Amino acid sequence: MWSDEVKKVKMTKPSGMQGITGISASLIPNALATSARHVVYAHVTSVVVAVTTDLNADSAPCQVLQCGGTVMQAKMCRAGKDDVVVVGTTEGVQVWEPNTGTKMTSYPIPFAAAPPSERQNYVRGIAIVQRGAEPEALIVGTSSGVLHVFEVDGMKFLYTHALEGHHKAAIADIATTHEAGYAAHTLAPTPLFAVADEGGVITVWDAPKLLPTAELKMPGESFTTIQCRGDSVFAGTLSGRICVFNISTQKLQCEIAAHARSVLALHLHPSMEWLVSASEDTYINVWNVEGLLTQEIEATLSMSLKDHLICGANFVGKNGKDIAVVSYDVDAICVVTGDDIA
Repeated sequence: MWSDEVKKVKMTKPSGMQGITGISASLIPNALATSARHVVYAHVTSVVVAVTTDLNADSAPCQVLQCGGTVMQAKMCRAGKDDVVVVGTTEGVQVWEPNTGTKMTSYPIPFAAAPPSERQNYVRGIAIVQRGAEPEALIVGTSSGVLHVFEVDGMKFLYTHALEGHHKAAIADIATTHEAGYAAHTLAPTPLFAVADEGGVITVWDAPKLLPTAELKMPGESFTTIQCRGDSVFAGTLSGRICVFNISTQKLQCEIAAHARSVLALHLHPSMEWLVSASEDTYINVWNVEGLLTQEIEATLSMSLKDHLICGANFVGKNGKDIAVVSYDVDAICVVTGDDIA
């Protein structure tokens, strides 16, 4: 289904970038994000943007968006019909236009006066959610556990309010059942989004109403990354497991002993029942979750990239047939080529 060979696509820096010796991905969860047209990853205080079709070559020209504060997450989102890069940093949230590299919005989040455990304040956890008849909303999480909501009006982002009191620990990741690019048959009847924190708590929200509908808990665990589809939530953990929850019953459905070290990325295929996971243990795994109801989950790919601390993996290419991977201290995007998908 996927080739045993891995192609390295070297990222070519723009001219005039004096003083920057490398543009490898930061060693953070969810370092890589993609859309049909773009691929982005976090690099210290900047975000690297490339065009998806350039991953077919041996090298790819890229833009480097200088964000100022340390980048905690960069995510490709769909605002209406347009792609945007939403960036969470230690200074706040930024929205960029990926084609021109133009910063459209920069908003300094009102952080807590005293960061939890004396850690630095930051924004992490990003999603633009569909709300039916209501305008789309950009939801971002923070190190204090507070969620902040922006109304999306075309390419304008208007801060509206905060959602407080639902998470005590730092937000790790946010995902929605209606991610851009998901096939129609995968969508839930009502758009939902799920918020995971480092304290082992996930809240599931009714997107049109912006109200929590479920709380999922895994005591003693720390979540790092999350995906959701239909009535299921997939959450990666610091201990290397993937926890699968049923939203309706609010219960743990099954656990996958996925990796020897922290799960730093999860990504659902846009149309197939496949879940890719990646870890700093050097492995990328693809799980067939079609048999989730009977807890029959099959590993269809398990590949090690020797000496790679992997921090991002996403399905890319025509119909999502390939897998793009980024690793710490590697100035390239690795591509695992897959068979054509009808």
